[in-house]
Amino acid sequence: MFVALAVVERVLGGLGLAASLLIVLGIAVAYPVAVRTLGVAPPVWQR
Repeated sequence: MFVALAVVERVLGGLGLAASLLIVLGIAVAYPVAVRTLGVAPPVWQR
């Protein structure tokens, strides 16, 4: 998450707190979905 945020801030320049929080929230929501879709989620994440 820190790496993704650092890359976005490097590409787009300095972001405000609200924009950073939105990026972190987006990653936190998208990551489990992406991992399940790829089939590499731990068994406890399977529904």
